[in-house]
Amino acid sequence: MESFNLDYDDIKLIDLEGVADKVELHRRIREKIGEEDYYGNNLDSLYDALSDIFEKALIVFYNTQKIDSEMEDYIHRLTIVCDDVTSEKDNISIAFID
Repeated sequence: MESFNLDYDDIKLIDLEGVADKVELHRRIREKIGEEDYYGNNLDSLYDALSDIFEKALIVFYNTQKIDSEMEDYIHRLTIVCDDVTSEKDNISIAFID
């Protein structure tokens, strides 16, 4: 299990329980990330929104095992985008938990 330093300026919790499609996933992300004005509801837009975070932030996607099975491939792609962001920005930590 990965441990986290809880010294963050901002912590965002995103519940994935019951997410059945991309529209619902991005609605939940948009609400928590706070980029409702320009967030484009896709993974490229998510990358841009996360890259625009400058404070020390922790983003936790939880209930990852409770998503619709048809979303598994897209969630995998989501994790890749998140890995890309965290490898480029040392002020952001992103976790996926059951």
